[in-house]
Amino acid sequence: MKFKNETGKMVILRKDIKTEDGRIIDYHFYDCNPGDVVNISEVEGSNLGFMRVDVEIEKLEDKVEEVIDELVEVEEDNSDYEETLKNIKGVGKKTVEDILTVFDTEKKLRTAIKNEEELPFRNDVVNKLIRVFGE
Repeated sequence: MKFKNETGKMVILRKDIKTEDGRIIDYHFYDCNPGDVVNISEVEGSNLGFMRVDVEIEKLEDKVEEVIDELVEVEEDNSDYEETLKNIKGVGKKTVEDILTVFDTEKKLRTAIKNEEELPFRNDVVNKLIRVFGE
């Protein structure tokens, strides 16, 4: 079973060299530094305080699912934002792409307008953005 050394200390482990029938004929020692993944028995891994790798993978999978959920929410929000930009008269496709490059979310654009930051677009485009998003 695979375990990861998360004790913060280097641990010296013994590796038995066995014959095909399971008899131990020799052994050697090796270092297991913090963060290293080793293949040891479940009893030895839990006794040393190592974390099972599959448990860590489950935690990472949960985090990935959370991030995916957040991205889906942001994507849904951005589709309305992009559509709103496209519907502003006098703002073309290229300008919409430029706006989305600088302000990838509507919230960032609204914050910039609220804080009266200088927007890097033509004055007529800036005035239209302020009129639409400066509420």
